[in-house]
Formats: sequence, C-alpha cells, structure tokens
Amino acid sequence: ADPSGGGGGGLALDSALYGTSDHSDQVTPSACVGVVFTGEHAVYDPAGATAIKTRTFGSLYGGSAGEPPLLQQTAAAFPSAADAQRFLDASQTRWETCARAEADAILGYENGAGYVLGPVQRNADVIAISMAKNDGLNGPSACQQALGAQLNVVVEVRTCGVPQGATAYGPTEGFPKDPDWAPPDAERVAEEMLQ
Repeated sequence: ADPSGGGGGGLALDSALYGTSDHSDQVTPSACVGVVFTGEHAVYDPAGATAIKTRTFGSLYGGSAGEPPLLQQTAAAFPSAADAQRFLDASQTRWETCARAEADAILGYENGAGYVLGPVQRNADVIAISMAKNDGLNGPSACQQALGAQLNVVVEVRTCGVPQGATAYGPTEGFPKDPDWAPPDAERVAEEMLQ
C-alpha cells in the first residue's frame, strides 16, 4: 500500500530521521538499548557509521490499522565491508548478553514495556531476536528485531504487533510473555533490504 497511508490499510510513514537516536536512558539495562530500539547513538556512533537513516511506519504506541502496527527500518553505511561485518558480529555479542532475560523500556508518557527476550538466531549475515510484553493496561505485544550486513551497509528492522497466540492472565503465572509470539517479519524485511 501507499507508504503515506493513503492506499487504504497500509502502514503510514510516521517519521524519517537522518542520524542516530538516543533512548539509552529509557531502557534498563541500558546496554540492551540496541535490542529494543533501532539506530541508536550508543551502538552506531562508536562503531564509526558514516551515514544513517531510520524510518518509522506506524507508532510505538499502536493505533495503526496496518499489520504489523509498527515497522522501523534503519540503514547505515560504514567505511568498508569489513567494518560492517565487525559491526554485525559485535551486535550479535551485545544481543546475546541481553537474550533470555528481561529489558524494561519507557515508550512514552506513562507507557512502558517489560520485554521478555528470546534467544539470538543467526542466518548467514542476518541476526534476529524476538521479544514479548504483556500487561493489564495495554495487553500483549510481540516484536522481532533483525540486523544484517551486505558489503559496507548494515540494515536493522523492528516489527511489533499484537500476537495471535497470546494467552490471557493466569492466576499463578500472571500475564504470560512469550517471545515465540513474534512472527519473523523483521528478519524477512531485513533480508529484502539487503537484496
């Protein structure tokens, strides 16, 4: 559909940003900011990215009619293919330190998320991690984050949506959070971007 949202049912372009963003004070532990947000200053600037752009379709807070409700795409150029590959490998190491744990994020005014993170998976030059949140106020949500490298370019994608298989509140387990709820949408988009 029309990316401006005029095509009926497509995700609307919410923002386009050149340069990095900084959400490090919104994620606990802050070392996991690159798993919860794309295009982060603390991740890309020390690695020497020479150019970066992030586009957000939909909203972090839901409300979009599209599926998934949120799609973020980041593309970054590095001085060389070796630099991009080093960034991919370093990102995998960083993500693995956050995997199979929980990361808390502040998404906006009185809007937060406690994400349970799954394992990091690697398929050739693309890594991916899934996560889920669930609470009584906003209900369940599942996201996948993917990052890949091709030549001197790194792409990063985040997709989030309301999971089909989410289960309700249970008296002993509370609100379940299952990273397996997230479909591999981000990984598919990242692979297409690398093409």
